[in-house]
Amino acid sequence: MDLSCQPTAALRPYIKSFWYSNRRVSTHLRELALPTGEMSLTIHLGGDPIRIFNGDQTHTFRHSVLWGAQSHYVVRDSSRLGPVLGVQFQPGGASAFLEIEHLTDSHTTHESLAPREQLLDCNTPIAAIQLLERHFLARSLRPLHPAIEHAIAALARGPKLTTIQSLERETGYSPKRFIHLFAQSTGLTPKRFSRIQRFQRVLKQIAAGQAIEWAQVALDSGYCDQSHLNRDFLHFAGITPTQYRPLRPDWHNHVAILS
Repeated sequence: MDLSCQPTAALRPYIKSFWYSNRRVSTHLRELALPTGEMSLTIHLGGDPIRIFNGDQTHTFRHSVLWGAQSHYVVRDSSRLGPVLGVQFQPGGASAFLEIEHLTDSHTTHESLAPREQLLDCNTPIAAIQLLERHFLARSLRPLHPAIEHAIAALARGPKLTTIQSLERETGYSPKRFIHLFAQSTGLTPKRFSRIQRFQRVLKQIAAGQAIEWAQVALDSGYCDQSHLNRDFLHFAGITPTQYRPLRPDWHNHVAILS
């Protein structure tokens, strides 16, 4: 069972969605989790702990995982079954609730972000999501920096609509100050965030299942050429564009590792 809900209007600048999943069968043992430019929170409501493999390190979490903004793919254990509740933050949205500057490319437990014991008492997935939403509504919010909020939106819209240099000029900040403020809100530098958004646009085109003309996709997505696309794709996904097979069209950031 999979369920995804938009948050109430007051939370939409900070949270993209609340979701629930309860897998009863595992078709693969590991999968690639691809970078999105966003942070997320996963709350385990039962079953085995989850493991995340990052290089030669293995991280094990029994109750919850706060995913910092990722600058590249990670490998995670997908053999775990049972109910899971999640929060997908907007880019920069998690900074409204906690300090994130040192969470880049990391995974940690942050128990105060979720009332897990109360969630375990909920009778239905909807009740659990509603409880989690009330929990976030009750937290003190730090407003997003207006200049960074504008920059995030501009970089997410498209590769040809803006440049980092033009955003720096618009904000009036020096390049160093602008990069610091951006990383403080998102966990990523403006350049890295922009590259990930460009990568995400390619994923969505492939996941749509349409015939792909790679040279045109590269140009439409803001790459210099197809070779440039291939290099970025390999860095962020660990595989080439032609090897990419998402678990589902609407799960385009998850790729099964079958070997």
